[in-house]
Amino acid sequence: LHFWVKLRPIYKAQQLIAIQGIGRDITERIKAQEIRNITYNITEKLSDIDNLAEFAEIIRIQLSKIMNTENFYLALYDEKLDRYTFPYYKDTTETIDPNMVYAMHNTITNYVRKNAFPVLLNSQNQQTFLEKNKISLIGTVAPCWIGAPIMDKSRKKAIGVLVVQSYDNSDEYNLEDLKALDFVALNMGRLIIRKMN
Repeated sequence: LHFWVKLRPIYKAQQLIAIQGIGRDITERIKAQEIRNITYNITEKLSDIDNLAEFAEIIRIQLSKIMNTENFYLALYDEKLDRYTFPYYKDTTETIDPNMVYAMHNTITNYVRKNAFPVLLNSQNQQTFLEKNKISLIGTVAPCWIGAPIMDKSRKKAIGVLVVQSYDNSDEYNLEDLKALDFVALNMGRLIIRKMN
């Protein structure tokens, strides 16, 4: 939490009798500024980067300033193959070959891409979400998962998904974290497309 506070002493007969104060919660403003700074820092480093893995690592490091990114991946969708590649996958429990393509039908990642909408799953909503949307889990189940679509704005389609997940804490991420990840993913879409070409 971040607060702005202004204090004013109150005197009576040259004796301090009270301190009057006003305060304002500026947490949202500070978080919004941090997210803008993260986006700016990522964009600034783009010219020094040769591949998507390096680019995703910079995104992960920048996001780690505001959330746990210990388990983070970038999944890109190949429309012609109807498969995903993972140019970047950092995870404490699993490894994925970045040179392989993966069918990911009926997965959370595919749901986020197809619907072009960010998703937060935790202990309160995960089971209902999975059953309602007929989603299969692949690999180690993360009790807290957030994913945001990477958009190709010119085609109005999601071309991939940025994901952060926690295996230890079912309440690791909240709606503010989801908004931050979504903001970064939305702004990174054109940069990722540029790096892919």
